[in-house]
Amino acid sequence: MKVLAVRLNTETEDWQYEKLLARVSPERRSKAARFRFRKDAVRTAAGELLLQRLIRANDGSLVYRYSERGKPELISHPGFHHNISHAGCYVVCVCSDEPVGADVEELRPVDDGLAENCFTKVELAYLGEATDPSDRLSRFYELWTGKESYIKLTGEGLSRPLHSFAVRVGDDQAWLESVDGIRLPAALMLRKLDAEHALAICAPRLPDKLPVSVMTLEQLLQD
Repeated sequence: MKVLAVRLNTETEDWQYEKLLARVSPERRSKAARFRFRKDAVRTAAGELLLQRLIRANDGSLVYRYSERGKPELISHPGFHHNISHAGCYVVCVCSDEPVGADVEELRPVDDGLAENCFTKVELAYLGEATDPSDRLSRFYELWTGKESYIKLTGEGLSRPLHSFAVRVGDDQAWLESVDGIRLPAALMLRKLDAEHALAICAPRLPDKLPVSVMTLEQLLQD
């Protein structure tokens, strides 16, 4: 399993944008063209360039198919499982020989009602232990990214209610449970990319150490 991320610039220059689009698959280029804002097109194209690097297919030849719920699968490169997520200034791609889910989120203030609607009692209790607002926000995104990464792993998406399972966070590990307290068969990694971005990766198994390599856009565009 490998994880690669790119930290994007606030603004993307025209030549960078053109080079991004020139190096991705026709499908991804078409998808990027449908976005109203350039930043969304850049994220989409950058996600595929990260994937190309991880599987060493730097020729724009990736071909996808999609599950009933929209999870992409590479049919041009069988045996590779991947997941891409983006938020704030980061795009993250995870590649593995087993199914995998990833979620990155920018730590932005949230309404308490979101937690009440989406979290289980044990998760709300974990959230309530935080007395400092910044700690509470960090805990919220630990839980949120963990949940998102799991439903991306399974391919269920939001067809599975987020309050139907729990993310548990211990001193040195995180795991997933059913609402009845039964441990789910998936491994979970929670970490910070920086002070403002949280990342979760979920898979049937995870290595003991899983480094996240972060590139600049300029590095990503190098031949």
